Amino acid sequence: LRSDPHEIRPLRDVLNSVENFNGKMVFSENLNINVDTLWRLIFTDTPFFYGFMSQRRISNVTLSKWDPINDYGVSQRVISYAYPVDFLKIHLTSAVVKETQTSYDQTGQCYTVRAVIENPNVVYGSQYYTIILYQLQRRKRSLSSMTVKYCVGYRSLLSATMRAIISRQSHNAVTRHFKTLADSLRDLPVEHVRCAEDPPSLLPTPSESESLPESELTTS
Repeated sequence: LRSDPHEIRPLRDVLNSVENFNGKMVFSENLNINVDTLWRLIFTDTPFFYGFMSQRRISNVTLSKWDPINDYGVSQRVISYAYPVDFLKIHLTSAVVKETQTSYDQTGQCYTVRAVIENPNVVYGSQYYTIILYQLQRRKRSLSSMTVKYCVGYRSLLSATMRAIISRQSHNAVTRHFKTLADSLRDLPVEHVRCAEDPPSLLPTPSESESLPESELTTS
């Protein structure tokens, strides 16, 4: 990969290129969860999100808000977190990761989320990055599918040996991450689903509701 990993493309171009994404499949399952709820569970600050991060021993999580980029359902946020280092380390017990997520949304139908992960704290960390592509697709009202692919990109020439080490360790880390995610989604507590179905942060507060015209109020 030689293009800018942070490049933002129009929604149509992204959806057309999804099938050509040159990545390895690490997750592909049908889930008994509404597609909008599934997106909120994984990509907003729900109890499920923080519980999953805790399972992965990830700490110091900071999230920016989803910032709309255009009027076509494209938004972006940046998250950072610390995780235990288990490879390519020099006197480190944890490393800080920056993850830039771009979400291409068709609410009620499908979501495509492109995450660019950078980890400059580990050896050669500034020379490569990981792209993860999530596809969430509605199947029925309470049934959705999720597939996840990933690839590693390089910003400079590295030896074949070094690339092989980075590729192998990245694959192991991504595989562990999504195995834990799969297990967590299968054993999803009902209260976590309810929080994502009716997230308080997306509902007007009582004071806001009183000031909104009746046509702008929503009911559940």
